[in-house]
Amino acid sequence: MSPSSGTQGKRALELSAGRCPADASEVADLYVLGRLTEAQAEVFEEHFLQCPECAEKAELAYEFVAALKKYQR
Repeated sequence: MSPSSGTQGKRALELSAGRCPADASEVADLYVLGRLTEAQAEVFEEHFLQCPECAEKAELAYEFVAALKKYQR
């Protein structure tokens, strides 16, 4: 699949609920920022609910975004 095929211009990511993405930190960042497709977000959610390492990366991304929003004012 090409990067824009079916993702409306969003980069295609190889995601599986059964294994960590190649760059879990990047995927966690994209997830938190709402930059994954709905299907990609669902697969990542299913994965990080079972994977403490990816769940931690998602939590760190949430904390980072929250801190940025706090100091944006």
